[in-house]
Amino acid sequence: MLLKLKREEIKSLVLFLNFQLPNPKEDSKSSQLVKMILDDPNYSSLDLQRAIYGHANKVAFYKLVSRLKKKVLEVMLFDQHLEGEAYSPRNRMIYTLRKKLLEVDILFNRGIVDEVESRLNDLKKDARKYELYDVLFQCNVVLRRYFITRKRTKSLENISNEIAFYKKTEFLFDQAGSEFNRMMNKINFSFTSEEYSEELTVLVDNLSQWFQETDSPTIGYYYLLLKLELLQSTSNYDQAEIVLDQLHRLLTLHPGFTTSARQGTYLLNRANNYIYLNNFEESVHYVNQAILEFNGYALNIVLSEEVLFYAKYYLNDYKECRDILERVKKRFRSIDETVVNRFRYYQATLNFQDGNYEKALGELSSLPELARDKEGWNVARKVLQVLCLIEKEDFDSVDLSVFSLQKYLKRIQRQKHLNPRYLVIIRILVKLINEGYDYKTTYEKRKRYFQLLSSKTGDYKWKIKSPELIVINKWFESKLLSKS
Repeated sequence: MLLKLKREEIKSLVLFLNFQLPNPKEDSKSSQLVKMILDDPNYSSLDLQRAIYGHANKVAFYKLVSRLKKKVLEVMLFDQHLEGEAYSPRNRMIYTLRKKLLEVDILFNRGIVDEVESRLNDLKKDARKYELYDVLFQCNVVLRRYFITRKRTKSLENISNEIAFYKKTEFLFDQAGSEFNRMMNKINFSFTSEEYSEELTVLVDNLSQWFQETDSPTIGYYYLLLKLELLQSTSNYDQAEIVLDQLHRLLTLHPGFTTSARQGTYLLNRANNYIYLNNFEESVHYVNQAILEFNGYALNIVLSEEVLFYAKYYLNDYKECRDILERVKKRFRSIDETVVNRFRYYQATLNFQDGNYEKALGELSSLPELARDKEGWNVARKVLQVLCLIEKEDFDSVDLSVFSLQKYLKRIQRQKHLNPRYLVIIRILVKLINEGYDYKTTYEKRKRYFQLLSSKTGDYKWKIKSPELIVINKWFESKLLSKS
């Protein structure tokens, strides 16, 4: 505990421990203990006892340690330390309000009631701003006792209604946070929106209702973030921009609940939406701001780097993409294996772009978490393996891989939703094999399929935030040009 104290807290502690000593030139035993521990944290309990008492004295020593712990906690509660830089602005306010509430409660119980109502109303104003519903509840409980002693019937009725409202708000506040975190965890570690779309729609409706009932900025924040996710999953990116504006306004109007993490989340979502809108420069701008706000939190930094990877990839800045992958590799141990596998897939994509097909195949063959996603990333992984084999002109392996993939798609199509785009891709690849890798003939005979793959709307369109970073129809067109 001592080693976690700031320098100013240690100074206060030593002064506090030596206060009112008979001989101010001598340190108290508690002060001696503090200085010894700070001088060498590896001192044994026996060494400390002998230094302080001249001999082993376990009973006295443990009483001394117990008193010291209490004094350390008291020092940490000094106003100058609660208001210091050790805590975030929000935490400083939380600790200050709880301490002031305790002070008012003590004054009331001592019969010093002159300023009770005004003090409590000031506390409630700050507690509402920071959504500290436990503090609001306790303030109202003390106020109710105060109104009872003053026989203020109307005020008592109002405060009872307020207590009921904030108890309900606190319950919905906690429920919203729990549901939001559960859903975000599912979203972050899912491969496709189909895995959670129905559940997300229900939760967005619930959060909308809870927000209207409580006017809680935090519930509103959860609601807008998940509504944004719902709009993006249904390709309503212009509507998503409107929701992002609402989110920014909410954060601006309620600085009491606006943490760096929440500001970073807004910026990251803005950057992500600019990917969908093909505005990659703006995406880079916002995601770099988001990374600064997240202040080293591993998962948020990695998810930000993922958005940055997409933006830089579509700007054809492959050098920066490689730098991103190198940065993220250093964080692999602290993030989920699913996310790690996605970045290894991105590495395989860059290897393909570099013409290093053997290395790309090596990466693609060892992605167990992607293999669990039967209809999304795993299909994209298998398609990219086929493209690598085609580029290597390993046609025997291509034949085996394509027909294996064809059977695989038929099998999972009966069990789960399958992106119809992949069904068109496999038909093109089968036709390419049947035509002896004659790209021109394949293109002419399957022109309708290529038109579907190039469409901007409908089930067959290419999705920009998808594992299909090597766009199949564009790759095929490049092969057409190189073979002509």
